[in-house]
Amino acid sequence: MKIGVIGLGLIGGSILKALSKNHEMYAVSATSAQEASLYAKTSTNYDILANCEVVFVCRPMNKINETLKALNDIVSENAIVTEISSVKNFIVRDNLKYNLISTHPMAGSEKTGFVSSDVNLFKGAKWVVERDCKILEDLISEMGATPVICSNEEQDKACATISHFPLLASIALFDIIKDEKYSKLLAASGFRDMTRLASGSPQMSLDFMKYNSENINKTCELFIEKLNNLKNLPDDEKMKLFEEIQKQRLEMYDNEGKNTTIL
Repeated sequence: MKIGVIGLGLIGGSILKALSKNHEMYAVSATSAQEASLYAKTSTNYDILANCEVVFVCRPMNKINETLKALNDIVSENAIVTEISSVKNFIVRDNLKYNLISTHPMAGSEKTGFVSSDVNLFKGAKWVVERDCKILEDLISEMGATPVICSNEEQDKACATISHFPLLASIALFDIIKDEKYSKLLAASGFRDMTRLASGSPQMSLDFMKYNSENINKTCELFIEKLNNLKNLPDDEKMKLFEEIQKQRLEMYDNEGKNTTIL
């Protein structure tokens, strides 16, 4: 199968590497062309994607709509184009000539760029698909991930809670101690893990707040409500809640940190 990838950051580069063994790959990127040429035919021009049957759009959120529009005059009407953004509500779908199917891999890292991409990044991960599509689901499975059918609206809500809010909370937590000499000096693994996401892409953080603000705000309100509730619980109820959360958290992930939850 002829497959194209636009954008060769962490996700795009990992898709390229994971599918290159079994497919004819084409990649569009202004950077990383030399490294990517080991896995695909590369170009800075979308024309290279003209004969691709599937195209993965892995550009920053603020560039997705212009990319989808540009592909209108490049790919065939039978082509499947999938953008992998973690927010969907801003995507313009009108007047697209090809088959647009939104997806999003629930895998990533605070690291960025093609140099950080990994052929095994998606193994054991969930990968959201907005509707049934055997071709995409087979490719996702081939990369080691599990396709999960989920509407764009439900994905935006879920990602606000499990991805976007944690990133912003990580930034806010680090902001609390950034000028505190002894807090920074004494911070160890707990603080490191809680603020890992704060070392990620500033542009991505800004895009989350811009494009998924309504859902993030709802999560913020719920989080504050939960904190206040926890603060006011009697000790015996606090302990009961701590034990319940501990049990569920331990059951949710395996020893390699992969989410084992099934529908």
